[in-house]
Amino acid sequence: MVRENWHIYEIPELWRRRKEAGLCPACGKEKSQFAKGRKVYCSTECADIVAEKFQTWASLRDSIIEENPVCSVCGITREKFEERKAKKLNEGWKALEQKYAKEIEEEKLRQLQIREEMYMREIARIEEASHEDFWIQRLIEVLEGGRAKIPNEYWKPFEVDHIIPISKGGAMWDKKNLRVLCFECHKKKTKNDYKLEERRDKYGKLEGEHGS
Repeated sequence: MVRENWHIYEIPELWRRRKEAGLCPACGKEKSQFAKGRKVYCSTECADIVAEKFQTWASLRDSIIEENPVCSVCGITREKFEERKAKKLNEGWKALEQKYAKEIEEEKLRQLQIREEMYMREIARIEEASHEDFWIQRLIEVLEGGRAKIPNEYWKPFEVDHIIPISKGGAMWDKKNLRVLCFECHKKKTKNDYKLEERRDKYGKLEGEHGS
């Protein structure tokens, strides 16, 4: 989370001196006292304390996505994401319809028996409005306990990725170390980062890496 432009913020002078001396800016601990994987701050708590002097992550994330709403890896745009989301949601509903096929069929028969004429008029109206699955989705929501559970990746198109992971000393707030990724690409990249960390812990420095 090191920033090259600390001078534009009202950062306590003591924090500046500690940072320049290679200590944790917030508490002054030496590198030997840092938690595993920490390069600049000794702990998450100290990193959060310093972060409060800058800007919230949410505002930075939103501004970066607003400036360039395109995944840096696969190139997906917001429009393409919405198309994929609609397809995934439809597939999700279809899968739930299969899961509750028996209950849905029973409900169909019950409604036909109780209000056959009203049911047929409503079905005609719903089909005309291209929402023939509306009542089926409402039934599934009830059967699922209030709301059908659709995976998170179907709801938000983009996230902000740290190109160099924070655990490897990457800057948390520097835009040069940030890029826009779609949910799936960010998940894959994060998973790969964890695998590399596990290999480093097991085998030490990997081939092609150089010491700082």
